[in-house]
Amino acid sequence: MSVGVAFQSAALFNSLSLEDNVALTLREHTALAPSIIDLIVWMKLAVVGLADFGKLHPQELSGGMKKRAAVARALAMDPEILVLDEPSAGLDPIVAAELDELILFLKETFQISALVVTHELDSAFRIADRIAMLFDGRLLAVGTKDEIRANQHPRVRQFLDRVPGSPVHMPALASYLERGAKLLRIGLVAQVLDQQKPMFVPDLPLVSTAQKRYGILSTPKLQGQQFAPEDVEMLSALASHVAVALECALARDHAERYQRELASERDRLRLVLEVNNHVAKLDIDDVLRSASASIRSYFGCDSVTFWVLNEETGQLQKMLQDFPDGKGQMTAVASADLSAAELDFEKLRQREAEIWSLEDFDRLPAALREPLKAESIKSLAFACLATENRPLDVLSMASRKISSSRRRFQPP
Repeated sequence: MSVGVAFQSAALFNSLSLEDNVALTLREHTALAPSIIDLIVWMKLAVVGLADFGKLHPQELSGGMKKRAAVARALAMDPEILVLDEPSAGLDPIVAAELDELILFLKETFQISALVVTHELDSAFRIADRIAMLFDGRLLAVGTKDEIRANQHPRVRQFLDRVPGSPVHMPALASYLERGAKLLRIGLVAQVLDQQKPMFVPDLPLVSTAQKRYGILSTPKLQGQQFAPEDVEMLSALASHVAVALECALARDHAERYQRELASERDRLRLVLEVNNHVAKLDIDDVLRSASASIRSYFGCDSVTFWVLNEETGQLQKMLQDFPDGKGQMTAVASADLSAAELDFEKLRQREAEIWSLEDFDRLPAALREPLKAESIKSLAFACLATENRPLDVLSMASRKISSSRRRFQPP
């Protein structure tokens, strides 16, 4: 049984267009031709009313459009069951009502079963055939809309009638609970506390400094004893010490992050300095050979290659390659024709790196692609080494691993 899921936050990939977001599962899990995938994507977007917005990215969409886009992606594989997590959360009543009508349309037109998680009573009673109410991890009630409306379970009535819960859930707790008030027992804790005498708490001291409020310090007693005035005074002083400790911990964490950023910048500047020092006393081959070792160390790559670029033909002529652990497969590669590889020369000219994953290698000519694969290379980065006036040549870095947290590449 196939299931499609539309997440509460839409969970769209911001780096992909709306079309590519919907097409992603089709490309990953089917062998359909690109033209067929494009047709399916257009149809799914048309179903949710977004056929004219496929080229936009998620950050260009409104909240309601993102919700509908998530539904289109969930429908891409034609699931038997459609799961919608809070589809109308955070939307104004008009847009929420439009989503309700979309769900009804999908259910009736495509004969699809929809499982909707929602706290919106109007939506639930508008779109549902049957309703189930969950509380504390278990089903309290299951039935038709009329059966749920007539259900007399206290929690069901509280939810349907919008009756406030205990003060422990209300903003008043942020001030204090009156001394001697009985604290509500919730969940598994209740099984233990029900055997104890009532729990008493003093006026809750605020954990705060002059700059920030962190919360409340609660110190209950389990034996029904009142707090003495000196105990309350001591707890207030303790709350102040806790706040200072929290502020120190947060400041230390901020300082450690700043030190890591400084260390990264220091490493980058050291690389630039090493290159400049080599330029001052070596010829160009020695400069490139010496610089490549520093580049490999800084970026953690396996191979560094310097190429001379002919922008008119797209031909790269190899000047020097540093591949200490290579198997020799790249030795015979003296040049590479990238005229058909769609390498973004304008991006390189703007001193921006172009980073390719293994899937992009198909764009390379076989004379370069096959040796790279034979060397088990999985990622490749291109950058233009340039002066203020003109590009000099192209630097490529190859790696046998794909890092989930690569450093931002910026040519020195």
